[in-house]
Amino acid sequence: MLHLPAIAHECGIELSLDTANAISAATPNLCHLAPAGDTFMEDLDGAGGVYAVMTELVKKDLLDTSVMTCTGKSLAENLEGVRNLNPELIRPIDRPYSPYGGIAVLKGTLAPEGCVVKQSAVAPEMMKHRGPARVFNSEEQAIAAIYDGKIVSGDVVVIRYEGPKGGPGMREMLNPTSAIAGMGLDKEVALITDGRFSGATRGASIGHGGGGGDPEGQASGKGCPGYRHPGHADDLPGVHPPRLYGDLPGRGMHCLHSHLRTLPGRTHGLPCRRRASGLHHQPQLCGPDGACDQRGLSGISGGCRRIRRDRTSHPS
Repeated sequence: MLHLPAIAHECGIELSLDTANAISAATPNLCHLAPAGDTFMEDLDGAGGVYAVMTELVKKDLLDTSVMTCTGKSLAENLEGVRNLNPELIRPIDRPYSPYGGIAVLKGTLAPEGCVVKQSAVAPEMMKHRGPARVFNSEEQAIAAIYDGKIVSGDVVVIRYEGPKGGPGMREMLNPTSAIAGMGLDKEVALITDGRFSGATRGASIGHGGGGGDPEGQASGKGCPGYRHPGHADDLPGVHPPRLYGDLPGRGMHCLHSHLRTLPGRTHGLPCRRRASGLHHQPQLCGPDGACDQRGLSGISGGCRRIRRDRTSHPS
């Protein structure tokens, strides 16, 4: 839900997170490639490739085969004679890994405008998870805490200020999730961020948090208490970190401190940790739940080069 909405936007088509949820709910999951499973792209190619997956989806009229393709032929013509050569790798449509797709969009008090998780790579025991928020203002802070052993079983790591505006450029948060897995916590710790993820991510890694983080949350006025409240109990004497609850089957992502939900969003941004020249384009960028084009500096698709935290480089 990064590049497709941006492409659709250029074509004048709205492809929202709600649309993605509806499509996922009606589309069974037929393959479990790494990291969700133990097979790889070359195995999929040997089983007949993407065309073989399409032939299964066509059996339940999930694809419009009349559309023209870049081959100059219709999709139906392209699929003629294609067979599924390995029904164990590409499951038949009536025997899927799951009746719904690999992507789920969650909404709630923690992400009122939605966040995205690759549910096909989430362990069954993490499909519902409740735990204390451990909030960090950058990817680097979170990784340091993970390797220092400050993150323990049951925690929910929250990394804010990494969205299109806060990053800027919506950096990929693969390193923190890899660190969590490396510490043997990928089936015990969840992670939520306004940054993005790629296909290599596994575990309860929830990204694209819309309306929850600063400065993403400032634009909508829907700042999330889970994002702006201190992540550790010792940040403020006598204050405990908020508890977060993720419910993938119920498509929910919530902060359980009801007395915090009514607090207004922050009126100030993160203390500047980057050169001022790295912030001039923030007003032109959309949040992680929208679609931007090149005229908006393509923040949703990571179009802005990473800016080093030592403030010695400039954005491209």
